[in-house]
Amino acid sequence: ATKRRERDIASVPEIEDLHEKLKRLRLRPTIAQMRLQQEARAFADSIGDAAVSIEAANLRATLQFVLPTGELGVFEAVCPCQYPHRPPRLLQLSPLAPLPHFRYKPGSCDLVLDVLAECSWL
Repeated sequence: ATKRRERDIASVPEIEDLHEKLKRLRLRPTIAQMRLQQEARAFADSIGDAAVSIEAANLRATLQFVLPTGELGVFEAVCPCQYPHRPPRLLQLSPLAPLPHFRYKPGSCDLVLDVLAECSWL
């Protein structure tokens, strides 16, 4: 009886229209996803030959570029669910050794950048 009732409810045109609207709504990017895409591309453009991979649904971006040492640098921006109201974490994935021109959180591969500090994040 329950399955029959669900089938009857699902065939109501208003519910079908609402379902279609909700599916379309999910396809629109969120403000956080749009900001992440914009910031990751702007950062890549400022470096020059950088490759950017953006996982907008997961609020992650991976940046790859050649460092001054000639090594390939791979960095990942991981955004919290409160993004863009909270700053992302920036992780160094490669090279494994700390780079001399960056500051890190003690005991981690998290980069410390003044622009990503809670007090200065916009």
